[in-house]
Amino acid sequence: MTDIQAMRNYAKRKLGATDLQKSTRKNKRFMVEYQGRLIHFGSATGSTFGDHGDEKKRKAWRARHSKIKLKDGRLAHQVKGTPSYFAWHLLW
Repeated sequence: MTDIQAMRNYAKRKLGATDLQKSTRKNKRFMVEYQGRLIHFGSATGSTFGDHGDEKKRKAWRARHSKIKLKDGRLAHQVKGTPSYFAWHLLW
């Protein structure tokens, strides 16, 4: 899903974001507005599943990132409003 308009529509419909655009932060690829906050996510220098479509890389990325926990013990990719959540659902 590399088309930013398609990603924007998906983020609004399915993920609860009010906007998605290119990030203004150095080294980040995108930002979403979620509950009045700007959340920057995705590496500006790396490639994602949407770029290359490689299932093996996707599986490896998801295996690594499925272990990341927040301070309260919740898995980061399952908590709406975290950069991991939006990277998981939009980029990988």
